[in-house]
Amino acid sequence: MKAMAVVYEAERTIAFREVQVPEPKEDEIAVDVLHSWISIGTEKSILFGERIQHYPIVPGYQKVGVVRSIGSAVRNFRIGDPVFVSYSAVQGLGSGWAGHVSVAVVQANMVFRLPVQHPPVRYSPLVVAQVGYNSASRVPINTGDRVLVIGDGLVAHWTAQSLLQRGAEVTVAGRHSSKLERLPQRVNKLLLSQKAELTQAIDQDELHAVVDTVGSVQLISELLPRMRRDSHWVNTGFIGHNYMLDLRLLVEKEITLHMPNGRTQSRMKATFDEIVAGHLQTESLITHRFPAEKVREAWEMILDKSQCCLGVVLDWR
Repeated sequence: MKAMAVVYEAERTIAFREVQVPEPKEDEIAVDVLHSWISIGTEKSILFGERIQHYPIVPGYQKVGVVRSIGSAVRNFRIGDPVFVSYSAVQGLGSGWAGHVSVAVVQANMVFRLPVQHPPVRYSPLVVAQVGYNSASRVPINTGDRVLVIGDGLVAHWTAQSLLQRGAEVTVAGRHSSKLERLPQRVNKLLLSQKAELTQAIDQDELHAVVDTVGSVQLISELLPRMRRDSHWVNTGFIGHNYMLDLRLLVEKEITLHMPNGRTQSRMKATFDEIVAGHLQTESLITHRFPAEKVREAWEMILDKSQCCLGVVLDWR
């Protein structure tokens, strides 16, 4: 069946064009996509050739829509149901996640039905929100424990929201006042112009945990004097091929290292439930929306960096 999709034809080359998607098998459903949310860090690294991928490829991995057809063995969905979908299938292109596509074909057991009382776009960043939720849930928290989140992007926001929900005292350090302003009022906001300010703002042996959402290995050695014994270092940033960490740095204070960059269906469900309950906010982080066919304009805006850019949504209908 024919569909429209965002296609990376080659490194730094974006197209919006027709692709072929398979008909749903007996255990699959087809979804008319309403909104897809750009995962800027991951999709930029693919666009710039920083990950091992074969072009052309349909990027992305998070979208919402309505069920258009169901396979013969599917019993728990009906045509018209609002749903969230992550990966889906396209034919004849390099292996990818097929996130930004007008029709998503996917196994029914990987789909989340959305509450009809909520706008579907609220759930469109579920995969990235799950990284923030997972970062916060890895660390044991007692009320009042001080946690530093490094970075002011989407993962940092959802990490901070989740940590607040668990009772932590949260500080977020970033370089963009327009992004820090979108954090909850209870978050301590630290606007940085240089790295030295980060260590100067935190007392000795104060931190119960650090969540690094930018992937800066040198920050570990700089912040070690500020961390408690038996504290935690959580990395969710893209570490690339040159990220080399000397684990001996963590031994003296018996610091636990966490690398929660992946996803599981159980964590996706837990994050979904947090959004349903209103504990995780997503719509307030949308800064830009574009018709899907204007995806090149969206990326020009993202790469220009002259304006606050957090949640970027492609609207398909």
